[in-house]
Amino acid sequence: MSGAAIVARKEIVIGKDVLLGAGCKILDNDFHPIDAEERCRNVEASIRAEAIVIEDKVWIGGGATILKGVRLGEGCVVGASAVVTKSLPAFSVAAGNPAKVIRMLKQRDPQVAADE
Repeated sequence: MSGAAIVARKEIVIGKDVLLGAGCKILDNDFHPIDAEERCRNVEASIRAEAIVIEDKVWIGGGATILKGVRLGEGCVVGASAVVTKSLPAFSVAAGNPAKVIRMLKQRDPQVAADE
């Protein structure tokens, strides 16, 4: 992890061997109510928050943002400056704003990895 920001109001779970690029942000809430009237009254109860789960061996590129309710599947890669608004499958590569899967990675055979 290098200069990442992790802001949890509900829950953020980070697996093993996860790489967090410089300046990435993991935010499980909206910080303020969406409704203008509630924002003016600072109604804490209406701030939306959903857990984030980052599975093992995920790589989040520099400047990327992971938003509430997202699950990043094992071994996926999030491109630099991507904004992830929806969950990504295991061994996918995603980029853009909003982030979209641009390719799938080959899954390593566990037996071959154990023999190395």
